[in-house]
Amino acid sequence: MKNWEEALKISTDDGKPAIYLGQAATIAQTGDHGKAIKMVEETAKVPKIEGPEWVQAAAACALAAPAALKDSNLSLADQNATADRYIARALEFLRRAKEDGFFKYAENRTLLDNLPEWNWLRRREEFKTFRKGLEPQ
Repeated sequence: MKNWEEALKISTDDGKPAIYLGQAATIAQTGDHGKAIKMVEETAKVPKIEGPEWVQAAAACALAAPAALKDSNLSLADQNATADRYIARALEFLRRAKEDGFFKYAENRTLLDNLPEWNWLRRREEFKTFRKGLEPQ
């Protein structure tokens, strides 16, 4: 986390959302899904968010979902409901990235196929449907 704090100190205001979202993804991977999602939601309110940042927000949510499923402080029903909520948010952020034109480039579409932050989400039907819809017709 120290590296993220250092990056924030030297970043311009325009670069801060990407840093916050990267930090949120790191926090999600440590298991603190609630804190990660709170950071994502706060950052998503920034007016200058664009395609790449929407994808970062989605990735943080995708990483938070399996963390929620492992949260022993939640009942099984709450674990599942929380993970489903995070998945829905991830897909919403991916749709915003699509609206911004982020996925018009093949190399951006393949990020969803190759990067490890999407591993867990790739198994979900709603993600598969979204991903298939990104291909040119």
